[in-house]
Amino acid sequence: MEQIIILILLILPFTCLGKDINKVDSIVVLYAGWYKETDVNVSCKSFEKAFKSTGYISTDISIIDKLQRRIERLKPSGNPVIDVRCKIYFYFSGELLATMCLDRFHALYDGKYYKTSKKLLALINNIMEKEVRYDIVPKAVVEDSIVSDKTVLINYMDSISNILNLHQSEELRGYCIADKEGNIIKISFRQKDSGTKIPQCYIEKIEDIYKKTIKWNPDKERMKTDRIPIKIIF
Repeated sequence: MEQIIILILLILPFTCLGKDINKVDSIVVLYAGWYKETDVNVSCKSFEKAFKSTGYISTDISIIDKLQRRIERLKPSGNPVIDVRCKIYFYFSGELLATMCLDRFHALYDGKYYKTSKKLLALINNIMEKEVRYDIVPKAVVEDSIVSDKTVLINYMDSISNILNLHQSEELRGYCIADKEGNIIKISFRQKDSGTKIPQCYIEKIEDIYKKTIKWNPDKERMKTDRIPIKIIF
């Protein structure tokens, strides 16, 4: 009977990674199943939460070199929607250098998009056939956070509160989509059914200020399907 070993996988923030991704001495392959069905697309950032993945570790330098050669030959892609089913972690001396997230058609590697190849997928399948199988228990997932100054936004919210003569806290909830550098490319707010109705012109101005002044933490794993939930109270 196959022995299953529990591996604790530490997910590190990519903002502190400045390593040479060509210096790799071990890889961890997390695999959920190329044809596994889900109700919604799974992004690179949400992969560990979406699946109880099976993992495979390899320290075989010949396999790692072959994997990197396969990756180097991939053709660049645009900005596709990737429904992630496999994630590869690249390590050197225990430090995480980069990740690669794939479905059968596209890949996101070190912040750049590529088309997958049959040879790459075959090599990944071969790694999973040869290496020891682990159950992966991810932890310490880095959450999105605002890294810019919020003074302009706060001042405008205070002015709205004074104009509308609000006597209690009001709340706007919504989401934004940011690129890997943390720039906001889309934002949407909605009001609560109860409470004071905030005029739409004010909401649109808040969205405009948010886009122009708010910046999120950089993250090379961030995809255009990743919605960052946001809440504003004033």
